[in-house]
Amino acid sequence: MNIDLSVFHFSLAKRVLAGAFLLCIPMLAVAQQQPDSLSAPADSVAPLQLGAIGPISGNIINVEGITFKMITVEGGRLQMEVENPEATDSLAPKTIIREVSLHDFFIGETEVTQELWVALMGYNPSRDKGPQKPVQGVRYVDIGLFLMKLNAITRRHFRLPTEEEWEYAARGGRRTRNLPMAGSNDINDVGWYCNNSGNQAHDVKGKWSNELGLYDMSGNVSEWCTVSGGVGQRSASTRGHRQVLRGGGYLDFASHCLVNDRQESPSTIWADDIGFRLAE
Repeated sequence: MNIDLSVFHFSLAKRVLAGAFLLCIPMLAVAQQQPDSLSAPADSVAPLQLGAIGPISGNIINVEGITFKMITVEGGRLQMEVENPEATDSLAPKTIIREVSLHDFFIGETEVTQELWVALMGYNPSRDKGPQKPVQGVRYVDIGLFLMKLNAITRRHFRLPTEEEWEYAARGGRRTRNLPMAGSNDINDVGWYCNNSGNQAHDVKGKWSNELGLYDMSGNVSEWCTVSGGVGQRSASTRGHRQVLRGGGYLDFASHCLVNDRQESPSTIWADDIGFRLAE
């Protein structure tokens, strides 16, 4: 059996580094707490009462006895921070704001769970086993077969969200309150990350939802998205076999759980805190 040591080292190194930070070594503990300045308790917003802003629409799908919910997202405009393609010197701004128009779409209420993955794929790649935990260790290239099976059974057109759709939904769509995390300005309200996860994934829907009733858009597992190749995004020829992860995971700092944070990663990589969410 051939083992891709670069992939192994990536996942192992991420876990070792996260474990080192969690050991409460005084100097490192202080450094790690700095990202929590993104979540100011004094200004923390109250939990969102979804019924107060109207019902959340969607539909429930049943596959092999496993149910999951897709949330309706009304289209609109997104002000998205992207790389500046004209930033050729140190004086030019590194990022610019790109306005994106989006049509209506559906997105998963939660990350794809292990029970749904196992029902279709017959195996579980996750380190932290649990039917309601998000499936982990899923490579971008593995998701295609899962989607093919899911669409054959449901006769629908499930896919990965584009990163524009993902960010628009994470921000709350037309219901947005312009919060830095998906549903709060305090990461501890809405997400599992390196300071509160205990170095493991947790059941979906364990924290507050955002304005659209979406859970774990900040934290728990980073989520694969597709890249549209718009302004400020590298083309496939220059990006190579790299795709985008959004939302941050349980091994990440709070800064990676911001709704506008993005990380590129090889499509063949796997890590314990990488999963995905459905769109349609």
